[in-house]
Amino acid sequence: MLKVLYQDSLIGKKQENQDAFLVKSFDNGDRLLAVADGMGGGVMGRELAYYAIEMLQELFSKPLEYPQEKLKHAMRSINDELRKLLSIYSVEDHNVEDIQKGGTTLCIAYYREGVVHYVNIGDSRVWVWREGEMINLTLDQNEYERKRLENIYTDEEDKRFIFRILGKDSSLVVDEMLKSERWLASGSFELNADDILILSSDGFHDYIDEKDDGFSLALFWAESSDYNFDSILDGIEERSNDNITAIIAKEEQ
Repeated sequence: MLKVLYQDSLIGKKQENQDAFLVKSFDNGDRLLAVADGMGGGVMGRELAYYAIEMLQELFSKPLEYPQEKLKHAMRSINDELRKLLSIYSVEDHNVEDIQKGGTTLCIAYYREGVVHYVNIGDSRVWVWREGEMINLTLDQNEYERKRLENIYTDEEDKRFIFRILGKDSSLVVDEMLKSERWLASGSFELNADDILILSSDGFHDYIDEKDDGFSLALFWAESSDYNFDSILDGIEERSNDNITAIIAKEEQ
């Protein structure tokens, strides 16, 4: 059984919260977790993030028999619906350029009987704390990671430029993304007893030092007991310039 230790979304230093998240339980013990981060600076960023989460709720109204394929199908379906919404949005009426049309990231994790199936588009993350190490299961799909993998000089500004985001790309591109081993858009793994599963928006993971003693200690304590993660979020809120969303979970002993 998966136990959620922490779930929250903070507005941070932004004027509105463009993040949305989902924690859903099923009668058979399955769990559905998701984090969406609406595109900052784009129209309807907040609305698209919330709509993506609402669609996910509707698509997963009952436990999934084949989680991995269903997650991919859900991502494509949500992308198609968001593109329809944006297609009828008149940028002229709102005095913005077409390139500023919105979009949203979306990472989803589905837990069943000790196995986590996950899928991601954008720079939200699914990651796991295992034996004192943070393992990022979904590489951030932004210019920073693209350049880093190609051994090109990077700077912090590159993290702002996401090249895969729901609502802006065609289904074909999203399908290609889901098949890409290089960018690890989807996968599955067995959740060990001491593992900590984390889903987060970039307002969380971009402003945390994974080697920070306080963060490491908190996750270490969570391996054997409940822990209040508010102190971690307070520290991140001091440094972050973005909305901050995190879901933290582990196997219940």
